[in-house]
Amino acid sequence: MSWNAIICKLVNVEPHPEADRLLLAQAMGERVIIGLDEDITQLGVLFSSEGYLSEKMIRENNLSSIPEKNKDIKKKGYLGKNGRIKALKFRGQKSEGLWLSLSSLEWTGVDLSTLRDGFEFTHLKGELVAEKYIPSLIRKQAKKINQKREKKLTLAEKIQKSFERKEVFLEFKEHFDTAYLDRNLHNIPKGSIIYLSSKLEGTSGRTGYLPQSSLLSPVQNYWNRAFGWIHRIISSSKYEYISGSRRRSLKRNRRFYSRITFRDEIHEQLKALQLPQGITLYYEIVGWNTLNGKPIMGTISIEKVEDKKIRKELEKLYGEEIIFSYGCDPTKENNYYRVFVYRATLATPDGKIFELPWSQVKGFCDDKNLRTVPILGEPFIYNGDRDSLLAKVNSFLDLPDNLDNKHPREGVCIRVEKPNGETIIFKKKSWIYKLLRGYNVVDTEQLEDLLSDDLEKMGNG
Repeated sequence: MSWNAIICKLVNVEPHPEADRLLLAQAMGERVIIGLDEDITQLGVLFSSEGYLSEKMIRENNLSSIPEKNKDIKKKGYLGKNGRIKALKFRGQKSEGLWLSLSSLEWTGVDLSTLRDGFEFTHLKGELVAEKYIPSLIRKQAKKINQKREKKLTLAEKIQKSFERKEVFLEFKEHFDTAYLDRNLHNIPKGSIIYLSSKLEGTSGRTGYLPQSSLLSPVQNYWNRAFGWIHRIISSSKYEYISGSRRRSLKRNRRFYSRITFRDEIHEQLKALQLPQGITLYYEIVGWNTLNGKPIMGTISIEKVEDKKIRKELEKLYGEEIIFSYGCDPTKENNYYRVFVYRATLATPDGKIFELPWSQVKGFCDDKNLRTVPILGEPFIYNGDRDSLLAKVNSFLDLPDNLDNKHPREGVCIRVEKPNGETIIFKKKSWIYKLLRGYNVVDTEQLEDLLSDDLEKMGNG
């Protein structure tokens, strides 16, 4: 999912109870710790956890813990060598991100007076300021896989494949990026029906039974954008099953590109259910990888948590290691992984796509014996009270997961069905999850997003 820095004001500013030169505040719903040298009365910029600051941003603001990397080598900051923003606890108080005054952005050359409340960005005036953190280990893995696949194709094969006709599924859409709740409260209209569900720590998947046709690959993207409506009229009405990850697609009749065989298995399982024409299911896959027997989202060792008090509390709740298992058990037959549907769409013959309301998603899944993401509490009609909505969402955070109490809940998804029929989904993550995420480098989705876009090279891998 996308990550951006955001321009915002501080609210609920108060003294830090254990540090005279620090303040506590809220920035877009996130708890931050502020130094007295920051201008707390004006707009600033929030960098949420899971992001990192660029070398220039760190250098110009003397934020590195290594003085030699700062503009003023006499000053020592608090960011490590990778510039990563982490959720942490400092002198007994939680922090979910980093907030700095707008003056911290002067080095980019941007006119600070043009920056407005709510503006999101990663770059300013062509300069990288900050972006989502992806561990170097994952980048190296992706580069190695891409290079290996590239070497498998001879020059003649590359030329031939560039002119081959390829399958096109115009209605097979990626799941939209799930935005942060606190940044989008103003986008929730009064009278909306709201469903709260557990946010699951796994990898995304999607499967559709959709009209398939072929198209010459060199003109595919242009054709889809400019003449998609003509293409639907002249294309075959033959329906085929297509599956994919969040960003990639499964090459039909071949193994999935990343050799993560549970995706192929899920494809066949859903195909056997004989889905209605035009439907696409969006789901989360949790548990273990059937190919290598390892957890899909890795293992987090509690001993890596730096804060001793937090470490003891987590060990008491979850043991020495945390695996986001969700009731899966690789020692038992057919229990390596589980699939939880969170969304479904229906494409009509004329190419229009409709979002199914949750009641229909749930009814369809119940009929097909499919799991849906767990709903938290009862759905309710939004009365416009933002504070009440946030309080309700926050009541489900920082708790053991209701599917498996051996690990914490990642967070909450807020499904908003507007009075006009439009559906939007927001997220809010638990502080405990953010903290633990800082100690885990395994992320299946990050790896998949960095792999090559050439579907023909995503066969046997």
